[in-house]
Amino acid sequence: MLSCKLFSMSDVLTKRQRSYCMSCIRSNDTRAERLLASELRKLKIKFRRHIKMFGSPDFVFHKHKLAVFVDGDFWHGYNWKKRKIIPKAGYWQEKILRNMKRDLKVNRTLRDAGWRVTRFWEHKVVKQPAKCAVKIREILNDSL
Repeated sequence: MLSCKLFSMSDVLTKRQRSYCMSCIRSNDTRAERLLASELRKLKIKFRRHIKMFGSPDFVFHKHKLAVFVDGDFWHGYNWKKRKIIPKAGYWQEKILRNMKRDLKVNRTLRDAGWRVTRFWEHKVVKQPAKCAVKIREILNDSL
């Protein structure tokens, strides 16, 4: 796996090769999502995945009007400054900033429509999927 720090160096791949590599990165059914789904099943929590609704939540709990997102650390700008992995100005920095701005809009729009929104960082789900599932269960129990 390539280190995120490569983005601060000049790219060793051609534009076409980079485009191909980036197109292979999954946007859904990621490892983190699969881990969280597995833990939710263990807790016998029913959910729907990748429902076509505004913002495309990763997990939807219709009865409780809860939308859950699992945000990739790099793609959604987790701790850029502290981790010193800010891509150079240009396409990738603009792309990630757009993602972050879109996340805020999605949160606001869904909340205005009466939904609760919860977001988990990819690294948190990968390290502690059971803890994330328990947090979802607590949120669902609070809505009863």
